[in-house]
Amino acid sequence: MIDHRAVSRYTLALFALAEERKLTGAVDKELLLVREILDKYPEVTQLVRNSTVAFDEKADFLEKIFPSSLSLLTRNFLKVLVKKKRFGETGAIQEAFHRFYEKTQGLKEIIAITRSPLSADVEIRLRQVLEKKLNAKIRLISETDPGMIGGLVLRLSGTEINASFKERLFQIRQSLMA
Repeated sequence: MIDHRAVSRYTLALFALAEERKLTGAVDKELLLVREILDKYPEVTQLVRNSTVAFDEKADFLEKIFPSSLSLLTRNFLKVLVKKKRFGETGAIQEAFHRFYEKTQGLKEIIAITRSPLSADVEIRLRQVLEKKLNAKIRLISETDPGMIGGLVLRLSGTEINASFKERLFQIRQSLMA
């Protein structure tokens, strides 16, 4: 089970160190590479989490598994995770680091919910309109909700813009009843 408080602490600590050394972009890419390797070979995580294997052996194993092109910061961070028995949370830390990195780069994530999937053209146009309105880079995540009649719901930074037909019909009904 993932300890989200620990993930947050480790992510913020790594980000602060990476920022201090001007390596945030590099560390972001390296963590993604590490995660891809761990996803492809889950045995690595099992071995590193094995309590019968000594820390030095685990550290040597990690040095052999991961590319030597990883920065010293990333390699040492992975060793800290092993030593503190938090290596199983590497994936969650990578996700949190990536979100934090994107946020510092001015990227905003918006979820667009529609009844049926958006076409590529509509998705591109919607992203362009949102980028212009919000004056920011946008990552648009398209989701579908078959329960919708039609229209669009946008969710961004804890705010919801509901332009669905269901909402509009509800508003018309409310005004007629008043």
